[in-house]
Amino acid sequence: MNQKFLEKEISKEILTSERFRFLVLMIVFGILVLFGLSISVLYKDYFKNIFTETNYFLWAMSPILLIIIRSFFIRFRIRKWQKTGYQIAEKWRYINSFIEISIPSVGILIFAQGLQSVYALITPVVFLYFIFIILSALELNLYLSIFTGGVAAIEYFSLALFLLNQPGNATGIQILDFYVPYMAKSFILFASGVLAGLVS
Repeated sequence: MNQKFLEKEISKEILTSERFRFLVLMIVFGILVLFGLSISVLYKDYFKNIFTETNYFLWAMSPILLIIIRSFFIRFRIRKWQKTGYQIAEKWRYINSFIEISIPSVGILIFAQGLQSVYALITPVVFLYFIFIILSALELNLYLSIFTGGVAAIEYFSLALFLLNQPGNATGIQILDFYVPYMAKSFILFASGVLAGLVS
């Protein structure tokens, strides 16, 4: 009886934490969208010069819009789950984390198409990984945070290897055309996931 009560209370705490996490995602990425739109309007001529197609900057923001819309609907769903006492299956939490941490990777790929170089790997989009990793601490699960950091590290380094091996992507800057700096960043992403898990 006590075990069931404990599991129910833990489930409630997880749902409350998840709902708050999605609220933070909506606020943070909503601000990012407004900032991105402002920048794209104010510096339209600048982006025309650095991108092969001017709409790539807006396309790179599409994953952020997807995050906001998705967070809104999931948060609404969680509110219903809180009323019914529904417990989220562990596998769905991992699937959700995988989807979220893959969104920055999609953004990097979109930027890479527009820049036609490895410069996409050092754009501000990369910092989106850290937002998701930090917020994974609200999952209240050490292994889920480590999983999030691990997926981010693997995806980022895989993108680096892929883009570095594409013809015409060389920048002529030795440190940017060498895979080791990207490996180091990947390690930092993984370490961030471990730290987020330890503080959760």
